[in-house]
Amino acid sequence: MIKDISVTLPQVAINQFLNSLLLSEIFYTNDIEGVKTSRVEISTVIQENNHPINGDDHISKKRLGSTIKMYQRTQLGKKLKSMFFKAIEKSMIPC
Repeated sequence: MIKDISVTLPQVAINQFLNSLLLSEIFYTNDIEGVKTSRVEISTVIQENNHPINGDDHISKKRLGSTIKMYQRTQLGKKLKSMFFKAIEKSMIPC
């Protein structure tokens, strides 16, 4: 049911949801590990990483920039892999 609903969501809503999950995950992991960060700091880096510069992938120069980008690339890879397999499933002809 959730999967069916998520297909109808606009991409901007999906991206916002993933960014929210990412922010919470990093914030609470840092808290457990004793790394002092704020939600605003993490959110700023997430947003900076989401904006390519001159068409190139961008990594914020701020603290946590490369770590957050690694999480974002992992999310993107999972989305691309999922889309790839869905495309293959649709193109398969049943025997």
